[in-house]
Amino acid sequence: MRDAWDKSRARAAHHGETPTSGTDSGATAAPEHPASSPFSPAATAAGALSAEHDEAAWLALLASLHENIPALVDDFMAEVEARSLYAGLPVDHEDIRRTAPQSFATLLSSIADPSADTATMAQRLGARRAQQGVPLDALTEAVRIDLQLVWRQLHLLASPAQVGLVASRFEHVMRVLDSYVLAVQKAFLSEQAALARDARLGTERELAHLFNAPELSEAEIERVAAAMRVEAGEPFELAAFAGEHAAEALRIAEEALLSGRAFSYAYRDIECLFWLRDAGAESGRGARALERLDGIPGVLIPAAGIADLPRAAATGRTVLEAAPSTDRLRRVPELWAPLAAHALDGAAPGTVAALLSGLDDLEDYERERVLATARAYLDTGSVKAAAERVFCHRNTVINRLGVFRSHTGLDLNLPRQAALAVVLLDAARHPLP
Repeated sequence: MRDAWDKSRARAAHHGETPTSGTDSGATAAPEHPASSPFSPAATAAGALSAEHDEAAWLALLASLHENIPALVDDFMAEVEARSLYAGLPVDHEDIRRTAPQSFATLLSSIADPSADTATMAQRLGARRAQQGVPLDALTEAVRIDLQLVWRQLHLLASPAQVGLVASRFEHVMRVLDSYVLAVQKAFLSEQAALARDARLGTERELAHLFNAPELSEAEIERVAAAMRVEAGEPFELAAFAGEHAAEALRIAEEALLSGRAFSYAYRDIECLFWLRDAGAESGRGARALERLDGIPGVLIPAAGIADLPRAAATGRTVLEAAPSTDRLRRVPELWAPLAAHALDGAAPGTVAALLSGLDDLEDYERERVLATARAYLDTGSVKAAAERVFCHRNTVINRLGVFRSHTGLDLNLPRQAALAVVLLDAARHPLP
């Protein structure tokens, strides 16, 4: 880069230009030419000579500004501090002071010669700030401060005769800056994506260990917590989904998963999504970020901490097996009836079907009416309300409840028998797998 500026000085000296300091000493008046047609050879030659002198004067200004980079860096540091761009971030002043001269030199070189290499510095700066967790808008603002300072200093260095020359280069300088900003942003986003990818891979490895190890030590639990960037004992909520509902839930939660507000793990044949349960609204990591999951059929289970997540996943799998036809995301207590039916049939296979088999003696239409009336009565606890729900007389409700009792042996006016009836009727509506 030093060679480039030496060449610029040589070109300026050849045309009688020297770096200026806000005086007329560096200004070169255009030679006088006799009046002639603007298309005459003499006019054309004069124009070319004037353009060459302007270019030499421009390079002389840039070379002078290059010598003033230390002052630019001081001004830049003052601006960054005044705007608190990197406040609270792991970016110390020495780091900024090291990179600022290189950034200014790169910017000035590109302004002097558009073919100069800016990619190396842009890559280094963008990647470095991504690694330090600097927000992209703060980095972009910092880079734009470079331009503001460069443009201000060019005007200060220019003699009165060169003000028009500087102004004529405005669009060129803007193009250089925009190109440099875009290169820095591209490098930043690329590095940010790579860091996120590496972090996700690390988290996925730790979660696989968590959900598959028979037992984890306290140190292993802390390692999982570190990968997830949470405290090991923080409470979670785990939502379990199966089949096509799992794919839909992952799609809805995609943004939360990418940002680290939620996590996912494919546990056996179900998909588990989990997030911090008691996170404050300002953290953006609580269940509010996943409200749209409420409409997806599944089950929601609380977990006392990271170590409790495998148990919650196993519970979710059991509940989904017992109640595969939930209408939305429900908590376990809401699904007690299908769970009870599943457990009852698991302990004594065929029990549920046997207890309801007495109703098979009825005609299909009569059986459906009896079942509908029994459900209405169990839901409301009132003969009158049940009659209104199934559109019949109160005496008809009483008669149908009698038919249910005579064919199943269950009296719905007795709490214990009514509880068993709830379990059986839920199983009848959603047959056990």
